[in-house]
Amino acid sequence: SGDTAQVETVVNHLHLWDVLPIDELSPAGFARLGEAVAAGWRSALAAQVPDRRFDVVFTDDGEDYGPTVSIVPRRG
Repeated sequence: SGDTAQVETVVNHLHLWDVLPIDELSPAGFARLGEAVAAGWRSALAAQVPDRRFDVVFTDDGEDYGPTVSIVPRRG
């Protein structure tokens, strides 16, 4: 529908299970990895796109396909 922010939200994510097999890390290990990836993405976004604001979040709440890091553009 032309909503760029919504498209970015759908496209800008990483399912950690797609990068590492589920048996590679414990749930706590995936959480630490997810937080580290999120921190790196926050830093890179701040440096590379300083005129835009984003929320970078790590989730593993059962609502998505495993542990996931997402970039959500802030509106307004």
